[in-house]
Amino acid sequence: MEMKTDQELKQLAADIYENKVFTDRHLQERERDHQVGLTFYPVLFGAFDDMKEEEQKEISMLYEYMDKAASRSCNGHPIFMSVRFLTKKEHERMNYFYEEYRAIKESFLK
Repeated sequence: MEMKTDQELKQLAADIYENKVFTDRHLQERERDHQVGLTFYPVLFGAFDDMKEEEQKEISMLYEYMDKAASRSCNGHPIFMSVRFLTKKEHERMNYFYEEYRAIKESFLK
């Protein structure tokens, strides 16, 4: 797996904040297990089956850009025919950038 650069993670953080990206974190925790496959169809059809078990365990967050959503929804959530993911390390780093971006935006708007 190729690690995303800081610039890619910064862009993703900004895009999540600006509601351009839907993540598995948008799903309520209690529904996440069964709703993930209905939201991200590749997961339903085994997108990660070819990955080694160690690599699968490193996946921390699933996401896709809203402009990739299908014209239909399921249980009020968008449906995607593609999925992207962050590893645990990438997710941690992206969260750091997200908080930086959020603080800057909120400070500016005060």
